[in-house]
This record gives sequence, C-alpha cells and structure tokens, in this order.
Amino acid sequence: PNQYFELKNQLSNREGIQKTLLLPPTTTYEQLSWGYQGSNLFFRNFFSPNPVYTIDSIGNYEFGGYSSFNLNLKDQYDKMTKNLIIPAPSIESLKGSINFSSIRTSNSNSNYFEIKIPFNQILNLENYSFLTVQVKLEGIFLNKSISDGDFWLGISSISENKGEFIGWYILNPNTVIYSLVGNYFNASLVLGYPDKPWNSSFYNSSKISGLYFRFINESLNSSKTENLTVLDLILHKDSALSTEVVSLWKSYNLSYILYDKSFQSDFYEDYNYFNKSIDLGIKEGLLSQNYDSSYLDLYKINYSKTS
Repeated sequence: PNQYFELKNQLSNREGIQKTLLLPPTTTYEQLSWGYQGSNLFFRNFFSPNPVYTIDSIGNYEFGGYSSFNLNLKDQYDKMTKNLIIPAPSIESLKGSINFSSIRTSNSNSNYFEIKIPFNQILNLENYSFLTVQVKLEGIFLNKSISDGDFWLGISSISENKGEFIGWYILNPNTVIYSLVGNYFNASLVLGYPDKPWNSSFYNSSKISGLYFRFINESLNSSKTENLTVLDLILHKDSALSTEVVSLWKSYNLSYILYDKSFQSDFYEDYNYFNKSIDLGIKEGLLSQNYDSSYLDLYKINYSKTS
C-alpha cells in the first residue's frame, strides 16, 4: 500500500539513521491484511537503510539472519515488546469486603472446565486500571495447566437485558503480568482490555460480578479433586508504561515505534492491549504521533519525559 512508501520516504528524509521498533511483536512468519505473507524481515528489507526491529532483526542488524534462534536476543526482544504496562503502586485490597468462598466447578465441554467465583456484590471498577488476582492452587493439574499456558482468566459482568458477559484474558505474556511460585499464582489484568475481541468479551467495568478460571485440557479426571482459593483481589488506581522497557528502548537508541495495524487474526488479541499502551504513552508525553494512516502509525519516543 502507498502508506508504506509514504512512511519510508518520511524516515529517509530525516537526518541520520532512524532506529524503529515494530509493534505488535511478531513471530517469524506473518500475514498482513493487504496480502503479504512471509518473513517479518520484510520490514527490515523494505525500510532499509533505516532499521526496523522485529523478532528476527534485533541483533547484528546489518548482517541479517534470524535472531529469534538466539535465546539471548529473543529474551531482549521479549523484554522490549511485552508487559509494556505495569500497575502503579497505589493499591486497594478487596479482602474482607468481597466474599470469595462461593466456588464451584462446572464441566462446560470436553476440552475445558471452569471454576467460577461469583461475588456477593456488584463492583464498579470503572476508575481502576489494573486488577491483581492472588490465588492458591490445590492439586497438580491446576498448577501444570497454568505452567503450560492451558489457562484463561475471565472477568464477568451482569447486564439486565443480555445476561452475563465474560472478558477472557489469555495467559499471554504480552497482555498479562503473572507469576507462579509453588502453589501460589498472581496475575495483574488490565481492566477493560481483555485479550479476545469477541463482542461478548467487552464486559461492563461498572458492573463486575465475578471471576472465571478456565482450564483447557482433554483429560479432566483429576480436576474433580482439585481446587483453588482466592487469597486477595487488589485494585490499582493508576497504570504506567514500564520504566524497565523504556530504558531498554533507550539502550538500543530507538527513535520511533512503528505500529502496524494490518496483522491478521492471530494477532488481533494483542491490539486491545497495545492500543492501551500507545494511549498511555501519549498521555505520559513519552510518545508523540508523527504519522497516522489506516495501516500504519508512527510514534516518536521522547526520552526527556522519562525520569
């Protein structure tokens, strides 16, 4: 599309080499809505001599190759492109005000089961940015499911006319900050930005009614004897772009963020989260938009706004 040529010319007309990071983060193979299918090195080759960093062009950029096969470089790329948003320190615990004891298990179909935690009151969380869930797991199956990524976490809301809506958060390092230590699991969810963009996933943040834990596995025999206990729910009023991530951008001398909105369905679940990240960067003054189109946006990184 012409927008790619326009943006290439804009970068080429600026003084010096403009190092740019592509978001959302890619895999080696990609499919774009305007017809391209192939390696993510398309961005490297098309925008040359200005570097555009992807999973396969972050290290030894000038020499090409697939840097995703280098575990150290892949780790650097993951740190540059994931968990961009972090909860701010100000917190409010719901322990003591919400009843966590009503837990039930239901077999929904042959591939997964759910543990539902209905709240004893409807919560209005519109003015909060993050919800941190702390649970204790009882049994090997639940622990292994979370370790393997066979797990979704849902926030539900009640609609008077349309029943229950559930926003599903995939255990996706792009969009969920989580940790699993022994039998204790913590996850911080960006409120209002579930991973799956189904209509039914856009829950009402002012009428939160409970949580869902969905475990995906074909063999569920052991699940009947296992359980989880919610230890606490913690609300975070504010969020911020991760200073650790921004510092890593600075160490690579990145000048811009290239935001490509044409990735096909496998990437759709990331767009809600990265839209939130971009909006937050603009609000903090860290990002300023230099180019806007239906396929591509370009944002200048203003490191002077970081402490």
